[in-house]
Amino acid sequence: MLETVHLAHLPPDLPVYIALFYGVQNIPFLRHQLLASNSDFEYAFIDASLILSRTHVLAACFRALNDYLCGRLKSRNVHSEIVFALSPNNTRLFVYPINPWVGGQILEAFRTFGMQGTTTNLLVIKVPVPVSNTKPATIPQPAPSAAPEQPPSKEAIETHLLSSIQGTPILFNDETLRILCDTIKVRKTYKIPFPPAPPRKKAPPRKRGKPNAHAELNDNDPAQRSRLERSILGAMALRGAT
Repeated sequence: MLETVHLAHLPPDLPVYIALFYGVQNIPFLRHQLLASNSDFEYAFIDASLILSRTHVLAACFRALNDYLCGRLKSRNVHSEIVFALSPNNTRLFVYPINPWVGGQILEAFRTFGMQGTTTNLLVIKVPVPVSNTKPATIPQPAPSAAPEQPPSKEAIETHLLSSIQGTPILFNDETLRILCDTIKVRKTYKIPFPPAPPRKKAPPRKRGKPNAHAELNDNDPAQRSRLERSILGAMALRGAT
């Protein structure tokens, strides 16, 4: 159920654990744990309807982990950084003095890619880093009074997820994500134009870029889906470069 992914060019002792759940029934409970900053629920919770492919989400994981290792986290910890890394928007508007490093656009990324009231399929990511080392290096930290708490094992993470999430664990692969992904919503989020519909006789003209049933059908075509993936990765890369 819980897949272990080792990302290229990152330390081999820093794995990424990923699980995908279908038909989750207790989203309000999970959101409450997240908002309460319950350390037992320190995961990246992502609405699976906005994830196009494995490459899409693993690119966000790589960016977040690389920033974590280089001390460049912009958010609270490496898990919130994964959610933020999915966003195409890089503007940071500081709106919460309680957590001064949390920007308005980071919160917007959570509203877009995180758990919502309508979320039913959930992607869960865990990076087993020591709890005391999850905040950005740029934020002053008190001197540690004891050794850092050791991260949980894969077995402990899997047990906790299965006991906490009321949903069906399913395979985390491109075929499953293709079924769960709402490509129209993805295009709107990343501001990627919709493919034009084929010409139809005596049909009223469509406004350019307006979503249509043929657009979603096109996105199921492997070549079209590959182009969409490249556009998404480009938007994420541009966010990181600005």
